[in-house]
Amino acid sequence: MNILSLAPFNVWDLGYGKGRVSTYLPLKGLADAGHRVWWLTSLDEVSEGDDLSLERDGIEVVRFRVPSSTATTGARAAILSKLHSWAFLLSSFAKAYALTRHFRPDLICAHQLIAAFPAFLLSRVLRVPYTVKTYGFFGEIFAQRLYWGKYAFKLPASLYILVNDGTSGDEIARSFGVPAHRIAFLVNGIDKDLTTKVDRSLRQRLAPNGERIILSVYRLVPSKQIHLLIDAIPQIVSQRSDVRFVIVGDGPERPMLMSLADRLGVSEYVQFEGSVPNEMVPSYLAAGDLLVSLNSASSIANPVLEAMCCGTVVIALNTGTTSDLIVDGENGILLETDEIAELPRVVLEALDDDRRRGSLGEAARQFILENWPSWEERVAQEVQLLEDVVKRHRQGTSSKEASV
Repeated sequence: MNILSLAPFNVWDLGYGKGRVSTYLPLKGLADAGHRVWWLTSLDEVSEGDDLSLERDGIEVVRFRVPSSTATTGARAAILSKLHSWAFLLSSFAKAYALTRHFRPDLICAHQLIAAFPAFLLSRVLRVPYTVKTYGFFGEIFAQRLYWGKYAFKLPASLYILVNDGTSGDEIARSFGVPAHRIAFLVNGIDKDLTTKVDRSLRQRLAPNGERIILSVYRLVPSKQIHLLIDAIPQIVSQRSDVRFVIVGDGPERPMLMSLADRLGVSEYVQFEGSVPNEMVPSYLAAGDLLVSLNSASSIANPVLEAMCCGTVVIALNTGTTSDLIVDGENGILLETDEIAELPRVVLEALDDDRRRGSLGEAARQFILENWPSWEERVAQEVQLLEDVVKRHRQGTSSKEASV
């Protein structure tokens, strides 16, 4: 079947092989299953050659331009943001419709809520089903009066694939009247053989003098709250200096975070690695003694899952439904949001107790191995769901034609 996906972002948001694996792997799974896959987006390539690499994987990328502004604050920025949303909606529909003159899609897939409106219109014009896939929610976006995304749940999609990242997307969908049988609430998968693929020499490079390694492995954006980790460093290094804070990832907050470390006088303890290929991330996680996750929405995320699979202890902020994954004192350490001032103490206690850290890490690893799906299982599930949508649509169309 032919599958046309509409999205306001790139398949890989940090360059080929870097970033959103939960987007790439299901698309690759569809291509591997013999389906033709098109990815229509309004963004430029992150790195030269990204589109050619994706084409070799069976994913054809088509791009269109939407005017944007550099304004980030104030009334002007708010107005331009709304205009940009309208421009995306109209341009994506026009470009998608133009593409259908060359091939007829069997399924339209909207990735993120803002893409649902043009996908809905296109599905009605072509009389084919459409689905919506989201990757998490921030509740405050629904309070915006003109936010297009909240209308996505009012446009009847055949299926809503909601990634369970701990932000209760299923509850949000049901609150908008989406029936349960149209919701697939799926956790991301995990490569359960991670520990066999790590580069053990990386630890020596990161900590040549045997320092303890505290990791952050996230995009450098406000919601990840990495500044809170850097704020804690002065108190930690005042108690022990044999530590190294390794920040893996890139994003708009990097200059601010580097400036903060410098201002606090702890730059010598902090190493910014930038974005790294996905296949290298497990090596960092296995090299770490601790992973700190202070996400404002939830810590049910790939870095946390992979750290647990590697047996690395996670210290996480108890936001969203993070406690469904991490049980404090059993397979990790949870901090309540009003306990963030305790982070230095919690880190030091974890570093000082090797036996406890080993016990928590092993329990975390066993939890993932026994309770979490592999990426192969997760991709197969999503591919089957989409195939079933098209199959039901064809059966329904055939039944109507037969009755006529």
